[in-house]
Amino acid sequence: MQPCEHGHDHPHIKPIIATVQIGGHTAGTMRANIFDAAEMREQGGPAQMWQECQNFDAEHDGTKLDKIENYLANESFPGKRQVQIDTAAVVLFVDEVWLERVRRRQGLGLWAVDELIRQMAPARGCMVILLQAGPITREGTADDSEAHGKITRHWKKLGFSEWSDSDDAWLCLVAEERVEYENLVPGKLAS
Repeated sequence: MQPCEHGHDHPHIKPIIATVQIGGHTAGTMRANIFDAAEMREQGGPAQMWQECQNFDAEHDGTKLDKIENYLANESFPGKRQVQIDTAAVVLFVDEVWLERVRRRQGLGLWAVDELIRQMAPARGCMVILLQAGPITREGTADDSEAHGKITRHWKKLGFSEWSDSDDAWLCLVAEERVEYENLVPGKLAS
């Protein structure tokens, strides 16, 4: 995990940068951000998350954490899911999981995210995990709809699902409801 150099204007957001290592070789990378949602609610309510996301984005070129705040604050979620979002101790946003082409279709991305969730889950309290199903490769694809469907099916293996009726680009999960990597059915990892 790599600490943020700034942090004074967004003390409740911590960036995470990790590498996937296989035999001493870097096979991929993962970027995420963890939000101390409980502390933000206590210190300033919904406005606190909005302000810290704005500050974070201003200090970190290329980030768009304001889209996380916008999604959580403005979407409508079914009863249980709304309660989980409103009471989450921690929100974990998985921004990117990238693997070398030869390492894909082996379940390494699922393993890396499962391991991150396991390490970051608070001892007590709910942790909501978010990600946006995006392109499978950095090079892009001719059929974005097909790519979105494929990557969505991939993340659903870990237990992610669409929580909002109006925005299916976001996939969400509660840490204690995830399918742990060890419990995934062998042979079902390939998308």
